[in-house]
Amino acid sequence: LKRINGWDHLALSCLPAKLHLTPDRLPDAVEAAVRAALDDLRAAAWLLERGAALSWVRRWVVKGLEPEQLRLLNSLVEGTEERRFGDVRVAIAAVEVDQYHEEAAYVVHRWVDTFQLPVGIALFIRPPHIQLILRSRVPGLDAGSIAEIFGGGGHATAASAESGRRTLTPNKLAHAVEAEIHARREIE
Repeated sequence: LKRINGWDHLALSCLPAKLHLTPDRLPDAVEAAVRAALDDLRAAAWLLERGAALSWVRRWVVKGLEPEQLRLLNSLVEGTEERRFGDVRVAIAAVEVDQYHEEAAYVVHRWVDTFQLPVGIALFIRPPHIQLILRSRVPGLDAGSIAEIFGGGGHATAASAESGRRTLTPNKLAHAVEAEIHARREIE
């Protein structure tokens, strides 16, 4: 939506990825996030009405990373493997973690945003559990369809899945992405 409508001045904030697994909890979570952001939004609007530059407003509205989130982001960066499927650049990171990270979806969003990744796929491996978080900026490449293959869900630009088996691998993900890209091209 940002790209299609020219909303480059907007920053997205992600809710925890596990909410995709319990869609009935999404409305309350969205309402809570909006209410929490109202003061920030009012302050940003006040600044904009007085001619403030949006790039400066964004610096104060986008929340920073906590130390644990920064460590997780660094792990993603270090574990990133880039692949190309035709003209689509896909970054896949597999990271071993020792605990569930509530804010992993936000960290993945920041990873994708910071490095301008068209497709970002993160695997957080905590044996025997694997948390998958996908982000796609490629029109027609549906992250939700890929997550469904692995028992998860979402929508075109953001999706997630959790697996209790170690059968979810970067190579299986790469094959699923490649199949989705080929399906998109056949439609075009």
